[in-house]
Amino acid sequence: MDSEGQNRKILSGQIIENIDKISWSPKNLNLIYYSGANLESRAYNFNIANQKIASLHRAIKNIAFSPEGNKIAYLFSDSGSEEGNISVSFPDGSDFKNIFKTRLSRINIDWPKENLLSFYNDGGSNEEVSLFLLEIENQKITKILDEKK
Repeated sequence: MDSEGQNRKILSGQIIENIDKISWSPKNLNLIYYSGANLESRAYNFNIANQKIASLHRAIKNIAFSPEGNKIAYLFSDSGSEEGNISVSFPDGSDFKNIFKTRLSRINIDWPKENLLSFYNDGGSNEEVSLFLLEIENQKITKILDEKK
């Protein structure tokens, strides 16, 4: 469907149940959707060109597409060790690279420029919320904003 809500096109004949959220890649090559029941949502990549669905690892959360749409950034959060990584991979989860180790388990990630991620912690009621910029190639991190709740 175009931005005016016209020219609808069926992308797939598959029926997918319990969809929570959908994220489109900027060039509409892929979409990531979350599906699951009983609060056990899991991310999936749907490649529009070849109609293939790839189930992403359960620990992958908070996905953002690169500006070109050919990569994704995400939080890989290991609930057992309470540690995680901000990682980058292809939309199907292959060829991943860990960029930054973190103990934050609730972050929101954006990918505004090709070599730059931004993320902020989704603070609880009494947590400080901080916004960071993270350069992908050299893993340089810069805190650019703090806000106390």
